[in-house]
Amino acid sequence: MPNTFYAKVGTTTEQLLRGWVYLKLFLWNWGTCLFATAWIPGVTADRCRLLSVYVFLALYGVYVVVVGGDVFAFFRFWVPLVPALCALCYAGTVRAGALAPSWQDRIAVGAVVSVVCVWLAWTAWISIQRQQQHVVAERGLKNLSSSVCRCLLSKTVPGDRVASLGIGVLKWCSNLHVIDMLGLTDLHIARHARVPMGAGLAGHEKYDSQYVLSQKPKYILVSPVDPKGKRIVLPAELDMWRQPEFLMLYERDECGYRRKSEAMSMDVRMDFAFPRLVVWDQP
Repeated sequence: MPNTFYAKVGTTTEQLLRGWVYLKLFLWNWGTCLFATAWIPGVTADRCRLLSVYVFLALYGVYVVVVGGDVFAFFRFWVPLVPALCALCYAGTVRAGALAPSWQDRIAVGAVVSVVCVWLAWTAWISIQRQQQHVVAERGLKNLSSSVCRCLLSKTVPGDRVASLGIGVLKWCSNLHVIDMLGLTDLHIARHARVPMGAGLAGHEKYDSQYVLSQKPKYILVSPVDPKGKRIVLPAELDMWRQPEFLMLYERDECGYRRKSEAMSMDVRMDFAFPRLVVWDQP
């Protein structure tokens, strides 16, 4: 199995609940109308010919729920089901119209189809509006990653290691050795880190800060502490901030948190291990 499977999938009840929520959101946004008519061909037509399609839909749906769904918007995990659902929806509509005994029944079927089309059109319009917001956010994230990359290129040399939470743009533009702190591309974190799975964001739950620090990266790219709690803080960030070694050996600069020189690190370690006593002058 790839690293991404181990980094995203666990065996907890919380993960199943997260997958169930992912299914409910899909049904509310897109799937209700499709599923409502997709069963008609299986009831009124040749069931044997459609059995494999329904088995595929059922097994794939169970799989998505079991793995806990996805963190990104627009339900990409359900995309493989949409062509089959649309085909069954069309076949069910045609079949319902053919079975209608009178013109009144056919008008009723047409009204239902019209409601389904209006619902899907409304949902599509809302999704387009949301997509524009996500595009703006993604462009901002890309620009931020590119600026960090340019900064790192000016302060690193080939062979230096960098640890980061998001590595896509950073790895592509810098060609440095980038340690994925979430484990999506890191074998150790993905397969050996033992952390609770299912309660957080899918694919953003695993971490091993001590392993990351043992690699001695020149930079560790984590966000500063957010005392007001206005943004999502990943477990990998929280755990890194709990590491005394990180607090002792890394200092913030314009690129991120840079590892101090060995001489400075020794001074900091001595101060940390043996704090200086404050002597008050006697009056």
